[in-house]
Amino acid sequence: MNSILISLRLIFSKKRFSYTNISIFLSLFSFMMAIAISLLVIGISRSYKNNIELEISNIEADLNVYHSSNNYLSSKDIEQFINNISIDSISHAKYISYPAMLKRKNSSKGIYLYGIDRPDLHEIFNLNYIDEYNKNDDFLYLSKTLYEDLNIAVNEEIYIFNIDKMIKDKIINGIKVQASGVYDSNIKTFDEKVVFTSIDKARELMALEDTLYTGLMIEGINSKYIDKNNNTGLIYETWKEKHSNLLNWLMIFSNPIKLILLFILILAIIYKVFTFWLILYDRSLTLDYFKVLGISNRFINKISFNIIIILSLFSMISGSLLALFISYIQNKYQLVTVDSSIYILSKINSTIFITDILYLLLGSLFVLILFSRVTTYFRFRKL
Repeated sequence: MNSILISLRLIFSKKRFSYTNISIFLSLFSFMMAIAISLLVIGISRSYKNNIELEISNIEADLNVYHSSNNYLSSKDIEQFINNISIDSISHAKYISYPAMLKRKNSSKGIYLYGIDRPDLHEIFNLNYIDEYNKNDDFLYLSKTLYEDLNIAVNEEIYIFNIDKMIKDKIINGIKVQASGVYDSNIKTFDEKVVFTSIDKARELMALEDTLYTGLMIEGINSKYIDKNNNTGLIYETWKEKHSNLLNWLMIFSNPIKLILLFILILAIIYKVFTFWLILYDRSLTLDYFKVLGISNRFINKISFNIIIILSLFSMISGSLLALFISYIQNKYQLVTVDSSIYILSKINSTIFITDILYLLLGSLFVLILFSRVTTYFRFRKL
């Protein structure tokens, strides 16, 4: 006798109780959806975290160097640091940065100003694009978001004020700069605040000496390559350390979601086991006849094994295919987006690995087979 054919007939033949077929359908559908949702959430969580890290690394240097006690680094400190670690061949840039206020006519907005040389800006910041309207030495690059929010015209002159001077010293100190370019990144919160200008204009606004800088940005290196014994008095900060709170939030945010998914998956497995028990109960007369006819327990166990495998694999394969299909549609057409002011990125992508499918399927299948064997044992132990 073919145990697989018998198992199929037990599943699809007419049942004694009408609710058995309903239960089979619901168990197939619920387990399929549990698998699909689990894979989608795993894929979206992974892709979201990876995209966040990628976009942050694009708008931050790999390593920032600051002075441990003063607000500014001197040219001498920077030269000594460069000589100690031999980074002449690595992209690096001196810069000045501080909070400021941008004003145009009756509109104003708090910004974070970066003073940096034009070539270094292109080397350090991996932005989507920078459209330049002119090649003035005293450039001012604003994001597309700021241009639209403040209605700034091409080559329009706008004012930037030193907030610290206004608050601490009650002195209005500002510069007039021509808007000479527009940039765009994939992080809206960055675009809403960050403005780039020439290092000379930034120094003029802060009234800094020619030899002072906020810090040094370095690409292609991190703090573990720095001999801190030879560079005392300096602070080193990677982009991951700078945004550690955000990255930790991503981990904390994903943990409750995984627990909810686990709970959904457990409920689907429980219902699948209940449906398996219901099939055995519904077809108990047939299985009892097998025992009377001398069919071995091993063969009956094989039939029950086939039943749970058939029911499980159908849900698992269909759920995996559904998840892959939805992933493909979402990645290509971005049917669902989120508010970038809350979630940093507006696009939602999903990256599902074959290992995700295998681990999820093998783990679920192991639990289902285990409980099906226990259910079969208690059902037929007295016969």
